Amino acid sequence: MTSDQDVVVREIEFGSREYEAELKLRQDVLRTPLGLVLGGKDIATDDVELHLGAFLGSRLVGVVMMRLVSADQVQMRQVAVDPTVHGRGIGRALVDAFEDAAREEGATEIIMDARVTAQPFYAKLGYETLGEAFILSTIPHVKMRKSI
Repeated sequence: MTSDQDVVVREIEFGSREYEAELKLRQDVLRTPLGLVLGGKDIATDDVELHLGAFLGSRLVGVVMMRLVSADQVQMRQVAVDPTVHGRGIGRALVDAFEDAAREEGATEIIMDARVTAQPFYAKLGYETLGEAFILSTIPHVKMRKSI
């Protein structure tokens, strides 16, 4: 990463001020460009999922959420990186921290529904595509997985 400030990835506590910043980032990055509003099923299980935030100083610049699917499988959800810091290693730092946290949970596999536009990013990190594209939240997604 080319910055005088290193990214720090840490857990965000549900209901905290940082969680409120997370909701805004998820809305701004994942929903507003699609003309949608974050809510309903997007946040229904937020209270029981692990939230990781990427911070540059005190500024939240990226988020990812972990949903436990089974004893050995977790789902990566709601990955959002502030577009003003794209290309600075924030996404990779989030995925690395997510994979570490998944291992700590005892998971051996990560699954996700990835936007087709993000598919090459995840493929570079060892994720494989399963099946054909499908529409989710009005745009094409693919199922992806990685053994860890």
